[in-house]
Amino acid sequence: MRPPILVFAKWAPRRLDVEPLTGHARADRHDYGLSPADAAALETGLTLATRWGGEVTVCTVGPPEADEVLRVGLAAGATDAIRVEHEFGVRSEVAAAELARVAQSHELVLCGDASADRGSATVPGLVAAHLGWAQALGALAVETAAEPDEGRVVIVHRRLDRGAREVLRLDGPVVVSVEATVARLRRAALGGVLGAADHPVRVLAPQPLLPPARTHVGETRPHRPRPRPVPAPDPAASPLARQLQLTAAAEERTPPRTLRLEPADAARAIVDQLREWGYV
Repeated sequence: MRPPILVFAKWAPRRLDVEPLTGHARADRHDYGLSPADAAALETGLTLATRWGGEVTVCTVGPPEADEVLRVGLAAGATDAIRVEHEFGVRSEVAAAELARVAQSHELVLCGDASADRGSATVPGLVAAHLGWAQALGALAVETAAEPDEGRVVIVHRRLDRGAREVLRLDGPVVVSVEATVARLRRAALGGVLGAADHPVRVLAPQPLLPPARTHVGETRPHRPRPRPVPAPDPAASPLARQLQLTAAAEERTPPRTLRLEPADAARAIVDQLREWGYV
């Protein structure tokens, strides 16, 4: 049996209020839950599992209160739930390392492109880097291959700059992050909600955390290129002549030209011109 699809879900505030006097952002602890992007990832995973005849495991990193998002996934149709024990608000690199540890036994990982609180969109890429897997981030649509005998091939549509689109055909271990508009999470049936309330959640102990790397910021100043030595003007010349010598305003300049050369010949031409100007 193929390993189940793994869906990451973060327990995070769905809405932030801003204090009008201080400008501080605050969240209502009663309004924590599944973000629209993570809900889209969950629905995508359930849809793919239905077409492939597989299962879905939902995973999160956080305190016991984070079980809420896991039970949402179980009610919608996920078959297993995993929570890595951590305090709320762990760094993105820590969450990615924990999620990568869980994802090692899977082939397809789905998650939202950005969380509802920080929105850094770094966790999916970090998970793929930890695992050495392919990654397709910010998907607009996720489809399966047209032919059933092609196996678990995923077709991912991504948005590029200047309105372009990219279509990726992915086969094998891959991390896919989706935007919130990809899918809308199905409404859970009453039986699923009741069953999710009693479903056991596997809790994993956290890995030993490495201390964050220290960053030293020294004195910052604008970049100043190294001075290029030039010969001193003739001290016996007039001020105007010395100024012309320093600025080279009266010298003949190399006119612009266009050369169509092979790469090796073009590199030699550039070096020769820089040497003629005295830069190398």
